[in-house]
Amino acid sequence: MVPTFLKRLILIFAFFVGVKNIVIAQSFYKDYRTYLLNIGHHSAKQKKLIDTSVKRMRLTIDSFQKATKLSFFTVDTIFVVNFIAAETSFSSEIIWHRNASCFYQYNFEMDHWKIFNRKLDIKTDASDILKSFNNEFRRTIETGDTAGYHKFADKHKVFDGQWVDPIMAIKANNHWNFIVFKGNGWAINYEKLEIN
Repeated sequence: MVPTFLKRLILIFAFFVGVKNIVIAQSFYKDYRTYLLNIGHHSAKQKKLIDTSVKRMRLTIDSFQKATKLSFFTVDTIFVVNFIAAETSFSSEIIWHRNASCFYQYNFEMDHWKIFNRKLDIKTDASDILKSFNNEFRRTIETGDTAGYHKFADKHKVFDGQWVDPIMAIKANNHWNFIVFKGNGWAINYEKLEIN
């Protein structure tokens, strides 16, 4: 039988670990939003899309943590690849680190630039998607090799009609820094879309 003092000590330790993970998660989402806002001039509609993107990422990671009972923020490096469909500007995103992965995408129907039956689909294990990535593509992201990514992007001009935006997030001093991999992609007209 475990003494009462030891039980209390374990509970206090678990509480502080939980609080630390919440603080790290909040820092990640705040720093990610700031990074997205700082990479260009944005209209009010684009700022709303950025906030929605951060919200979807949070829902995806929260779903992962609920399903696996593991904290996603126990590491100091996280990788994100955001795929934006050129036709609709809807994004799907895979988020991973050395121990875990998760993914979201929108399933929908489209007719004459109008979108119907939109539904967010979240996977709490995206290892099958990671395995489908080209080894060179994944290696350049996981090693922070931006020059290698540019060479890869030059060899693969179009990623099946999607804008591809890989990001490497590194935790340093309770803040997250982002390495951006910019390659070739499709331009997106956010103003053309009508969402119902």
